[in-house]
Amino acid sequence: MSKRIFELAVPKGNVSPLCEICGNKATTKCDICRVTHYCTQDHKLIDSISFHKKVCKKLADIRSEHSIPFSEADRIADAKALLQSKQDVLKLAETVSKKWLLERKAMNAYPSAMIAWNMSREMRSEDSSEVIYPTCLVSEMFLRLGDISAAEQYMVQASWISQKYDVLPHSILSKLYRIRGLVFMALKNWEQARTAFAEFAYAVASEYGIADVRLGIPYGLLGLSLLKFDNIDGAMANFHKMADKWLDNLLSQYEVTIMRAATETEMAADEEIQELEFQFMEAKIVFELMYEMVRNLEMNDVTDLINFKILCFQVLAEMREGRPQAVIVYKEEALATATRTKQDKAVPEKRIPVLMKILGGDYLYLWERKHNRPRTIATKYLERIKAINV
Repeated sequence: MSKRIFELAVPKGNVSPLCEICGNKATTKCDICRVTHYCTQDHKLIDSISFHKKVCKKLADIRSEHSIPFSEADRIADAKALLQSKQDVLKLAETVSKKWLLERKAMNAYPSAMIAWNMSREMRSEDSSEVIYPTCLVSEMFLRLGDISAAEQYMVQASWISQKYDVLPHSILSKLYRIRGLVFMALKNWEQARTAFAEFAYAVASEYGIADVRLGIPYGLLGLSLLKFDNIDGAMANFHKMADKWLDNLLSQYEVTIMRAATETEMAADEEIQELEFQFMEAKIVFELMYEMVRNLEMNDVTDLINFKILCFQVLAEMREGRPQAVIVYKEEALATATRTKQDKAVPEKRIPVLMKILGGDYLYLWERKHNRPRTIATKYLERIKAINV
């Protein structure tokens, strides 16, 4: 491997504890738990900000020496309590590292990703299927830090573990294929990236069904890889699938007035809410990549149409996150794009009225008249809304 990874837990009796962050010889430790060590105050601060405060007391309990219980019942109870503490730390470490990665703060994800990886191997075995996801997280963390070689090493390790099983849950496979695609994309190995993203889409569809919004991200990533083969039609088809799913999802939220990001407490209490929040955060990243790549193509009705959808998503996303100034910027760009295309199917038809309410139907109509662009997408939408209202 390109990096030597040290265990985060300090073995009992070790006279040279290692840094929680980098694995170098430690010179200081947490003043509260007294069992977590660091080589510098900077690394101590990084861990404190990113993860340690959340698990300080639990790590003290896990890593400290315990007196031997007198009875068998007490030994069983203590073992169960210790296992539960480790499971709690592992679950929290996975969640926190994923959140930091989606917020594009990879260095902050380092401590939690590494502790998830070490804790999962300690609780199971190094080749357990349950180690695959933490290994994927470490791979992504190195990828975001720009160490593609280390990211590839961990991705290969996760893939190697998966080969030991004849059958794996689609939930695990989807995480594995996702990181495979991302690493291959960073390596510019577009053939394998395309295959991995296709497998990613299949795994997600098998787990959640083809109607689920979680299938949007695999579609978007697959479309990005197809563009590298000049398969514009295939790429656009996948981009539209992703855009339609997320526009439908956000417009549904708008209709029932829940256009806001979930709080950390809500995410911790409900795994479904947490998963969808993470999906939204990643969707924003993928939409940005799509928009950047589509803008490099020739401007025409085809590219204008997907750009219009992407910009509508951005409008709704900024509304959801409470940034009115950004909403205005994206709305103006979406309206300008709408007047350039004569395509008719920019969003799911049942959501057209509420989308036009958000963008402003009257403004679109006046814009068209000013620029002498009749029968564009905006005009057709306004006619549909009028017909529905009648």
